[in-house]
Amino acid sequence: MDESSLTGEIETLSKDIYEKCVEYIKNKKGKKSPSPLILSGTNCVEGTGSAIVIAVGIIVQKVLLEERLIMLKKIIKLHLRKN
Repeated sequence: MDESSLTGEIETLSKDIYEKCVEYIKNKKGKKSPSPLILSGTNCVEGTGSAIVIAVGIIVQKVLLEERLIMLKKIIKLHLRKN
């Protein structure tokens, strides 16, 4: 999966079903274990698959708005400290 639009990283990531990811972590088969999560904005660059959507619409938008508000508050605090 290509998550570069979210993370900026060039490398593509492997995805697998939850059970296989847990098994991979338990057996410590390397430093990077595959993830079962696919985020909005991710592109499939190889293979096929299916997914269960767990959050859409207002739930996702609410989280994005909360994150933006937190960032805005930090910017305002920094600006006020400078003045």
